[in-house]
Amino acid sequence: SRLLQMEVQPNTISTGILAVLAQRLVRMICPICKEEYKPDPEQSRGYERILPRTTRYYRGRGCSACSHTGYRGRKPVTELWTPNNDERWLINKEASDVEIRARALANGTVPLVKDGLMMVHEGITTIDEIIRVLPYEEIGGEDMQLEGQNIADFIEV
Repeated sequence: SRLLQMEVQPNTISTGILAVLAQRLVRMICPICKEEYKPDPEQSRGYERILPRTTRYYRGRGCSACSHTGYRGRKPVTELWTPNNDERWLINKEASDVEIRARALANGTVPLVKDGLMMVHEGITTIDEIIRVLPYEEIGGEDMQLEGQNIADFIEV
């Protein structure tokens, strides 16, 4: 919609966009002081309900290697959208952002939050870090329709 506001023609947008990448950097758990723990359900805002039951949660205790932060290094959480012909058609007919995003998600685009939760499942980062970087309200809240979905569909368990 921002390009439309700049009076760029929809057909120019749909043919000119090859891909759109959104990313945020999350801190990785320090491998030296990494320990397993059980997250507080209220603090994790319900994300643990969509992770596989086999998910083990980790955090860093803090040590000299990570300057007592529990984190060492960063890794991007990404969402890559490569529009297909259906999505290009929606752009051409000036469909709403919500409609285009819904189609992209239905066609397999993995949203930032799911990529982040996969990193939690893999023990790369913590739920706290995902919530810090990707607040539920900022990433779409109820529009994401995470309730009832299972992240295991996107994870090899």
